[in-house]
Amino acid sequence: MRLVVMSDEQRQAVLKECHNNPGTGNHGGVRATMDRVVAGYYWDTIKADVADWVKEPWEVVGMDLIGPLKKTQKGHQYVLTVTDLFTKWVVAEPLKVTEVAEALVPKLYTFGMVRKIITDRVRAFVNELNAHIFAALNIKHAITSAYHPQSNGQDERTNQNVKRVLTKYVNDHQDDWDIHLQAVVYGINTAKQRSTKYSPYFLMYGRHPRLPQALNACSEADGGSLDIADPEEELELKLAGVKALNKTVQNNIEKAQAAQKKNL
Repeated sequence: MRLVVMSDEQRQAVLKECHNNPGTGNHGGVRATMDRVVAGYYWDTIKADVADWVKEPWEVVGMDLIGPLKKTQKGHQYVLTVTDLFTKWVVAEPLKVTEVAEALVPKLYTFGMVRKIITDRVRAFVNELNAHIFAALNIKHAITSAYHPQSNGQDERTNQNVKRVLTKYVNDHQDDWDIHLQAVVYGINTAKQRSTKYSPYFLMYGRHPRLPQALNACSEADGGSLDIADPEEELELKLAGVKALNKTVQNNIEKAQAAQKKNL
């Protein structure tokens, strides 16, 4: 007498429940998790789903830098990107200099500690301060070889997407990209990926995001259907919707700031 699981959300809940050991708080491997799942639940792709789930979100990430870019009015010239290799979840932070530790640590406190961070050999990543921080947080630092830069290929693709989309947002002087950065990342994280067939948001949180009405036409309101002919096209649609929404928000902010200055 096993419960037949029908929806993606139910599968995520079952996998989360069965992967965690309530007695110790530890996470089991594929076999232990599979035993717990099949004891009470059934769906067609249990074996593959359990194997994918045990990889875990936010366990191994790639980290890279974009820049130097045109210096913004706030003094930012670089973007630190962190990409989860499993969910494709992207975190991005504007930087004034290439000191990454101050920006990275708050992200780890927010999203949780990772087991491994993959970077290239640039000085911003390979230095004494980062070595001490990684050791204190029990994080393995994997450095890509100059002969195998594709080892951090996922974050390279993230950087290409971020740079490509930011060019559609910036003003004529290209000095306001930091204002639009988080809107761009939101668009990437809520669009289905070609490799996973899900959005990074869904794989990270086990549910679809609540989207503004302006983005409903690009949302996964179809119940998580995988019948997407071209995920890259959906990403473009998603980002176009986010761009329009962000423009409205920024205009309202500027009007409110102007009114506040006038009152002063």
